[in-house]
Amino acid sequence: HDLNQELYLWALKCLGVGNHQNATVSGEQRFLERHLASCDGPQPVILDVGANVGAYAMLALSIRPDARVFAFEPGPEAFKKLRSAGIASGFAALPFACSDRVGEQVLYDYADAPGSEHASFYKAQFEETLNSRAMGTPVTCVTVDSFLQSQNIDQVDLLKIDVEGHEMAVLRG
Repeated sequence: HDLNQELYLWALKCLGVGNHQNATVSGEQRFLERHLASCDGPQPVILDVGANVGAYAMLALSIRPDARVFAFEPGPEAFKKLRSAGIASGFAALPFACSDRVGEQVLYDYADAPGSEHASFYKAQFEETLNSRAMGTPVTCVTVDSFLQSQNIDQVDLLKIDVEGHEMAVLRG
C-alpha cells in the first residue's frame, strides 16, 4: 500500500501536479532558456495567453530581451497589474481573452476576491470544484488568428496557454 501511494505521488509529480511554486520547480525557466535560445533570428514572437499578472512574460523577456511578447489577460483586476508590469518590462499587455470566436463572453472569478489566477469561463469551477461563490464579468474575446492577422505576424515562436480549461477553444481560434 505504501509503495503504491509513493508511485502514485511520484507519477503526479512527473506530470507537473504540485510543481507550481516557481519557474525553477515547474521547469518553465529551463524550458524557456532552451527553447528561446533555439529560436532563429532576432525578435522571436511570444504569445502569453492567460497571462494573469505577467510573471511568464517577464521571465521570457529576462531570458530573451529582444522578444516581442504579447500577454493576454481579460480579468479586469489582474489586467491592471499586467498593464503595469508590461509598461515596466516592455511587453504588450492586452485586455482580451483568446477563444475560438471573436465576441463577448462571461469570465467568472471569486465574488469576494476578483483578480485571481483561477478566473475561468466555467462558473462550475467555482461553485462546484472550489465551493465558492462566483462573479461573472463580460470580457472581449479574440482569436489567436485574428490577432496575428491584425498585427501582420506570420510566425509565432512560442504560444503559452494557461486558461483554466479553455485551452482547446484557444487552439481552435
